[in-house]
Amino acid sequence: MNLRFIEAFVWVARLRSFRAASEKLHTTQTAISSRIASLESDFGVRLFERDKRTVTLTHSGEELLNYAEEYEPPVCRVARRERSARQLSRAHAERCALRR
Repeated sequence: MNLRFIEAFVWVARLRSFRAASEKLHTTQTAISSRIASLESDFGVRLFERDKRTVTLTHSGEELLNYAEEYEPPVCRVARRERSARQLSRAHAERCALRR
């Protein structure tokens, strides 16, 4: 388990959608599903009830969401900084490429 797995869990829980969470996190639905499956395996519980169109939290999922949200602000700050740094690096590289 790592912070990306928890982040994926939080976004699926908030958006009630694996697809929407994958778009939010700029990854694939398969990656999100894999992260959730890994968490469920690590904890030994199902975190979501799924059907073709909806995703709802189980009781265990609700408990984990409460814990995850307690720790989310520092995690989000770190993730935002990392994303911002990557975006700045890309923008800098693009500017440098344009100058050549």
